[in-house]
Amino acid sequence: MCTSEEHAFPQSDKKYAKFLEVVDTNPDRRIFVECTLGDDRTGMAIAAFRMANQGYTPEEAMEEMRAYGFNSSL
Repeated sequence: MCTSEEHAFPQSDKKYAKFLEVVDTNPDRRIFVECTLGDDRTGMAIAAFRMANQGYTPEEAMEEMRAYGFNSSL
């Protein structure tokens, strides 16, 4: 999903839409999400999934990201 030249922000909506498409079209598969640099893209992808597929509000998704170490400088 990301390369080492990219940074967590800004990321294109297309990348997260593609991630959600992969998840949605593979309901019986395990999908592992990781980011080489650890720049919070993993948390952003999981937050997108939580909101799109599990009914999380943006606030709930952000709360979970922060609980697992998200630290936005924005």
